[in-house]
Amino acid sequence: MSDLSPNFTQVKIEFSPYNHNTVQSFLRGVYSDFGHNRNRWHYTVNSYVDDSWTLDFKFVHPHDAIMFSLKYSR
Repeated sequence: MSDLSPNFTQVKIEFSPYNHNTVQSFLRGVYSDFGHNRNRWHYTVNSYVDDSWTLDFKFVHPHDAIMFSLKYSR
């Protein structure tokens, strides 16, 4: 049986120290650029340790992940 789930390209972004307003502003920018389409991309919280928050952004199309990385990687 084949796996029908897409192969996501993943990009990790760390917020250290965590600041709620900074994260929300960051996410507003991402939503503005990539839309609210969970079939195209989504994010999950990877970890929250010692006031450092790591988010995993997962993209269906590798080109979106590249554009995201070029604009948003820190």
